Amino acid sequence: MYAGHNYPIMNLHERVLSVLACRYVSEVVIGAPYSVDKALMDHFKVDLVLHGNTPVMPAEDGSDPYAYPKSLVSVVKFIGVGC
Repeated sequence: MYAGHNYPIMNLHERVLSVLACRYVSEVVIGAPYSVDKALMDHFKVDLVLHGNTPVMPAEDGSDPYAYPKSLVSVVKFIGVGC
């Protein structure tokens, strides 16, 4: 049953397994904050930030949640379906 726009069809466990099945993914962080900042990227040694083809919603304070990664050269990629 589809419950509406942007409603998750898979549960958390299924989504994590699907992401881990991508050959370029080495780790999935469950419960990560919505905004990606320098501390988060340094802590997890993030090389690449990906976002699917859904709209990017602003953070609670109205800021762009991808502002820090976008300031770096070729760290953020917006992708379509597939991996």
